Amino acid sequence: MRPGRGGPPDRTPPPSNYRATPAAATKLAPAGRSDDRRHHRLAPDRLSGWISLDLVTIDAVHVGSGAPVLYEEIVRGTTVSISNDGDFVPVIPGASLKGAVRNVAELLLGGGAPDDRDVASTAVGDLFGYADDRAKSALAARVGFDDALPVAGEPALGIARLPHPFQPRKAAGRRIYGPPAGVLRTDVPYEVIPSGERFRTRLHLVNVSDAELGAVLTCLGLDGTFNLRVGGGKFAGLGRVRCEAVEAWVRRGYESPRAERLDRTKTRELVRVAIEKRTLANGHERPLEVLRQALGGGR
Repeated sequence: MRPGRGGPPDRTPPPSNYRATPAAATKLAPAGRSDDRRHHRLAPDRLSGWISLDLVTIDAVHVGSGAPVLYEEIVRGTTVSISNDGDFVPVIPGASLKGAVRNVAELLLGGGAPDDRDVASTAVGDLFGYADDRAKSALAARVGFDDALPVAGEPALGIARLPHPFQPRKAAGRRIYGPPAGVLRTDVPYEVIPSGERFRTRLHLVNVSDAELGAVLTCLGLDGTFNLRVGGGKFAGLGRVRCEAVEAWVRRGYESPRAERLDRTKTRELVRVAIEKRTLANGHERPLEVLRQALGGGR
């Protein structure tokens, strides 16, 4: 077995813990009229606003800011941090969350990767945005995430030793990472957010139908089937988070003069109803089962 490009030349790649999972059998097309998916006005019977979500770390999480820097055998400054009220705190960037959710959406909604030739005609591209240089067209995303910040103070960062990363071997389909396979030689220390920490983000919505919202919430794992995995170190079992709905601020078209603020109970009811109305691609059952097996779920 040839070593991947990312590791030392005298080692073979560690046992793979990912499954190359094909997407759903068909590609889900955008729903509704094109006017309903614009950003300059509210579309009738579509939701706009935000849903506040808590991310509870199940495993240690590492969202890296670069290569590790050792100081007296202690790693320094490898987690992404931002200034919050004068203190630097670890953060799970919204772009990292969006990328993780989009990766799942490409499985369950069928295609729609940014480099797909037909990304403009897929539900994934229609929801998460695209820039198609070949067709000279682009669409801003209708769903997005704020950076996730610690809920209570500044979590104490831990240290996890990871193997030297190898370039994943090419295979058809999206990679879904499960528990580590075999024994991994753990040489490199990284800062990590420990398990049991709680971070809060907002899922922003622009002219999203109930079925589309249900699909996005499913891709977050809010139906209880699996736990989302974010950040680096996936090959070593890092990164699972459990998503919980906290509150919402939403309005449906112009039916009301201002948005309605929903408490936790009403927000969870909104989530439940949306998931019941979700639209996923034909053949989504197989990749959804792979997600359940690899990432665990339940409440």
